[in-house]
Amino acid sequence: MTSYTESLVTFLRALRGEGLSIGVSEVRDALTVMETLGFDDRDTLQIGLRSLLAKNLDQQQAFSAQFDRHFVSLAEARRREIEAWNLEQLRQQQLKEAERDLRYDNRPIPIREDLKDVYIQMSEADKDKIRRYIDTFSENTKRMPALYRSYIHHMIEQQLLMEDAALGVQNDADDLLHRDISRFEERDIPRAIDLIAQLTRKLNRQLNRRRKQRSAHGTLDFKRTIGDGLRTGGALVHLRFRRRPPQRRRLVLLCDVSGSMLQFSEFALRFIYALQRSAADCTTFLFSEGLAVMSPHQMADVDRFRRHVKQSGLLGRGTDLSEALRALMARRPPVLNSNTLLLIVSDGKSVDPPTAAAMLARTRRLTGQILWLNPIAEGQWDLSPCITALRENCTMLCCSTLEQLADACGKAFL
Repeated sequence: MTSYTESLVTFLRALRGEGLSIGVSEVRDALTVMETLGFDDRDTLQIGLRSLLAKNLDQQQAFSAQFDRHFVSLAEARRREIEAWNLEQLRQQQLKEAERDLRYDNRPIPIREDLKDVYIQMSEADKDKIRRYIDTFSENTKRMPALYRSYIHHMIEQQLLMEDAALGVQNDADDLLHRDISRFEERDIPRAIDLIAQLTRKLNRQLNRRRKQRSAHGTLDFKRTIGDGLRTGGALVHLRFRRRPPQRRRLVLLCDVSGSMLQFSEFALRFIYALQRSAADCTTFLFSEGLAVMSPHQMADVDRFRRHVKQSGLLGRGTDLSEALRALMARRPPVLNSNTLLLIVSDGKSVDPPTAAAMLARTRRLTGQILWLNPIAEGQWDLSPCITALRENCTMLCCSTLEQLADACGKAFL
């Protein structure tokens, strides 16, 4: 069947959908008209088919609308061919640019073709994040080529899969509370900091109220109750209780400061710094490929935090959770015990995921509870095998927005 005949068949089917009476004889006659008149003169073909198929004014209007959709002039057909060719040339050029960007160690990253199309459709800002991410790890591939080639391939592919899934929070640009933190721009930072201050004040009021409610209950103190009763002639008017102050847990904070996590970690530390007085004591560690301790003074403001991260030598390196946990468990005196809450702030994108999951399982046996604050939207967790493995050994909370982060921090300090 030629393309013209195909156009005629779909055209007649569309006319039938418009209510025109198109039977076998009309189809046969229309084919005869097309063979007789040809397709060189589009206007003559339109007049011939309209006189055959359209019987009144309404049908003629429907006929004209459908004819313009199914039959184009030679000039229009040529224009569409040129446009399609130009689009294909543009796509090929964009694919070459994508292949040039998605390289490390002078080798192409073996990304699937459909994910290359995802990269092409991304905004320049998002593309630039991926390019910076690859550049960040270029030195690491020289030190540990086998490990980091696999790691970078996995991370880039997962990022493109998540972009393709179009998941995450996409709300109004001014609604910082519900917008994905990874989509904050530089101009949003001051407003976000003010919002965090408001949220932490509210959280502290809630935590104080709940602590008072808990401390209001205790076990009955029989001796004091009977003693008071004797003063009132034996009537137990007042009940006395033994009230123990709530036992506060030790907090150990393990904060990921690799390239993809730095901005989120800054926001998370602002919440934690404001709420940590609810813990008996708080010890903070930064990690990427290694581990570094951080004092509360260095958490007080963003500039001080950034300077400390740069001086620690952890910035710009990959994420090796297993090494960080190994170093944490090896510290003397021990920082983990059954009264410890280990709070991990990370996206879970670690090199060597099986070893990281195994080390997290060992850590769980040494501590009271492991709570994980993850900036990746929960709908995207199944796209990462590493996150799937880590979730089995901790309580993982989605913190992709400031609202979710505030809620997660409130749960951590209850």
